[in-house]
Amino acid sequence: AERGFLTGCDLAWAIDARSRIDDIYVRALECSAAASLAAGGAELPVAEKNARRSAELAPFRESTHQVLMEVLVARGNRAEALRVYDGLRTRLADELGTSPGPALESLAKLLQRDQEPVFVGGPQMRTFVFTDIERSTDLVGLIGDEAWNDLRAWHDRALRGLFAEHDGEEIDHAGDGFFVAFPDAARALRCAIAIQRRLHEHRREHGFAPLVRIGVHAAESVRAADSYVGKGVHEAARIGATAAGGEIVASRHTVAGAEEGTALSAPRTVELKGIAAPVEVVTVGWR
Repeated sequence: AERGFLTGCDLAWAIDARSRIDDIYVRALECSAAASLAAGGAELPVAEKNARRSAELAPFRESTHQVLMEVLVARGNRAEALRVYDGLRTRLADELGTSPGPALESLAKLLQRDQEPVFVGGPQMRTFVFTDIERSTDLVGLIGDEAWNDLRAWHDRALRGLFAEHDGEEIDHAGDGFFVAFPDAARALRCAIAIQRRLHEHRREHGFAPLVRIGVHAAESVRAADSYVGKGVHEAARIGATAAGGEIVASRHTVAGAEEGTALSAPRTVELKGIAAPVEVVTVGWR
């Protein structure tokens, strides 16, 4: 993503693709900074470098500035962290007529009271859900930008309503996919099933709804800023990528927390990109 995309090409599709790739780069820098922050020690300079670069590229992105502030505090530069906050606050007020959100406000108040903020906790068990619309690029080409934007807006509202209903915390929304954390596997699996049923219902009543692939995986991870980091998050994303449209795939140990009567396929072993050991998964029935 750092290489950019067709620099100098001003065609609308290239500009749109360039914007998406630029956003991926910013999020990658932010994620790397948060991971290095969680590791601590010798990784803190790397965390600061990537957090600063991310903040330069996205001067209004609050999550990036929060990570940068937390990195600076971890390196003993409390005053510099407050300067970062003040710069963002001024920029938001002058150019957008708004102010930082509650997470940044709370962090700044802790620093101003000379209290140590807790920004990275110990490992926590969470169940992660990744969703993604199958063949979304083809779908945009088929129905056009305006219809796609309307469809995606409906999809986002429908899924967010179900996340909230099942106590899911939206961690990230990239393009047409979601990354959500749940307190336990039972609620995560109930939500995944509810999503597929809601899409099926819309398909039956209105003739169409996108096919969504869903991955579910329970794992320990570390909370860093507004996200989670760790091997389990990567495993969850890769498990989601193995699903087909309209399918729910979960790691075998995760479905031990499923409600009685949940339909499950026989376990199968899959190789996950970037993960050394194979993982046993099952398909979760929802019809």
